[in-house]
Amino acid sequence: MTASPVTATTARRSVLGGVRVVEMADWIAGPFAASLLSDFGAEVIRIDLPGKVANTRTLYGLEDIDAERSPFFAVFAHDKKSITLDVRSDAGKEVFLNLLRHCDVLIEGFRPGTMERWGIGWDTLHELNPGLVMLRISGYGQTGPWKDRPGLDRVAQAFAGASFLTGQADSPPVRCGLGFADYSTGIWGALGVMLGLFERRCNGGEGQMIDQGLYESILPMLCEVPLTWQRYGRVLSRSGNRVHGISPGEAFETADGAWVQISASGEVAWRRLTEAMQRPDLFDDPRFATTQARDEHNDVLLPVIADWVRTMTADVLVDRLDSAGVAASRMHRIDELMSHPQVLARGDFIDLDDPIFGTLPAYAPMPRLSGTPGRVDRPGPRLGEHNDEVYRGLLGLDDDQMTALAGAGAI
Repeated sequence: MTASPVTATTARRSVLGGVRVVEMADWIAGPFAASLLSDFGAEVIRIDLPGKVANTRTLYGLEDIDAERSPFFAVFAHDKKSITLDVRSDAGKEVFLNLLRHCDVLIEGFRPGTMERWGIGWDTLHELNPGLVMLRISGYGQTGPWKDRPGLDRVAQAFAGASFLTGQADSPPVRCGLGFADYSTGIWGALGVMLGLFERRCNGGEGQMIDQGLYESILPMLCEVPLTWQRYGRVLSRSGNRVHGISPGEAFETADGAWVQISASGEVAWRRLTEAMQRPDLFDDPRFATTQARDEHNDVLLPVIADWVRTMTADVLVDRLDSAGVAASRMHRIDELMSHPQVLARGDFIDLDDPIFGTLPAYAPMPRLSGTPGRVDRPGPRLGEHNDEVYRGLLGLDDDQMTALAGAGAI
């Protein structure tokens, strides 16, 4: 792994200390992959176009935003460095190639063929730096008839079949309320980078290119849906909170107007639920003798459970089910989640101090490593905040060179 004067030094061991990553991606997926690497010690240098504020920098800004950063970006881009560079210009391309000689990983999020048109595609970069691991994120991947089409999270959800499965049975399809195509792509991408680095370090291999499409990140989450279609000829569709073939597994409204998710589909859990309800007759009823039978008779079973649930507040219900050994949870609003004793005890949210926005809530790094845990130290950078540190400190450019690059609009 490379090391340099601009690598941040801390008093802790980090898994990826000495790994340098260049991030050339907007929106969520690519930058999130870079953030995951940064959490565990990688030095991430984000490239922004000179004079242009990227979409990610202003995302979810609402009314609380400065000229180039939203509070979301301050949290999302934590611990990264920002340089301005126009790689499309001859001068900028030369600096970019020089930078890549000193780096281990490149993450890019352009449409396929874009970097090739700029003369900095995979073949060029691999020849320049054979150890480079390059993560390429796009809507549909680098190959196939749809490779040139634009793709964003909600479009990926639609294409991959997730939206068709989301919503009530008698309602139109809806997107998931979370950007799980973007974020899962970031996770898969970071895993790909780690595998590439592992191959290079432990097996003596060269760097390699990782090709990840947004929609492909959803496919493993389809669970039994492809099997059910191919083997049994059934197209699974929307079922609200119910899961096909699992019962009871539904959300129920409590006496205080909250909603609680109950999952008691296995035979042991089903017995425990009937005991908590003090309804042994339900357990002995042949209509509810197996999970499949209960699923087939949900129209009878679920109203009985719903009537029982409505006699209690959410807290009383969840505690009673916990005492009985039945998995259940209130469907938390964000204010309830962030103040929950379990979340507080685990430190799942941490405070990040920003000079403009003050204290912001950030997610604690995951996964939790016992010996080399992740860490969040500083908020997302200002546009070009680290130009001098990288260009002078790492690349050794002098005043005349810096002035010339600025005059050419390259930085």
